[in-house]
Amino acid sequence: MPSPWSVLVRLSTLWQVDGFWQAVGFSISRITVGFLLALLGGALLAIGAARFPILEILLSPYMLTVKSVPVASFIVLMFTWFSPSSLSGFIAALIVLPTVYNNLLAGLRSVDRQMLEMAEVFRFSFWRRLLAVYLPHLRPYVLSACSLAAGLAWKSGVAAEIIAVPNGSIGNMICVNNVVAACATAGTSGKEGKIIRINAIPTAIYSVLVILILAIALFILKV
Repeated sequence: MPSPWSVLVRLSTLWQVDGFWQAVGFSISRITVGFLLALLGGALLAIGAARFPILEILLSPYMLTVKSVPVASFIVLMFTWFSPSSLSGFIAALIVLPTVYNNLLAGLRSVDRQMLEMAEVFRFSFWRRLLAVYLPHLRPYVLSACSLAAGLAWKSGVAAEIIAVPNGSIGNMICVNNVVAACATAGTSGKEGKIIRINAIPTAIYSVLVILILAIALFILKV
């Protein structure tokens, strides 16, 4: 097992490795797209469910299924329908959707009715009502949904990459099957554990980058 010092030395030179930034960019871009699609879809579904109770009844079994079924089950099922390069984004969106939907639906249902009546009396336009009543009230719900959903998107997206192993992704770098096959081809059998530990370092860096991006985004939203 590498010592802590050798790990630190490796971290300082890792950004120079060929394909490192391409793998980071590949994974971040697809998981981010899935995250944003889940935010948009969850917001639209929450608005519809708050407006039409029958829609909430129809969506309830699907949301409960997504939250209760293991992520790996969805990954294996969707792997037959989606290409490896797009699977991580779809899985991230699927797993994040219920969290966004439930948070925003709870926020919409708790809007102060007196504020809505006041907006009706003064004949606020749709945009003014949105900016003056809904957005200030929904802000903590949106921040809570984003903080929870970001972690779910990251975990589910990388899990999808490890199973689907799309070329040029973080998941492909640390997939055990790829490492075992490469070691057998290169004649380095028996060193799989060491290679996996070395390639796990980009995953740790990727996690730190995602956390920093999320922290900056949440800080900007709170300002």
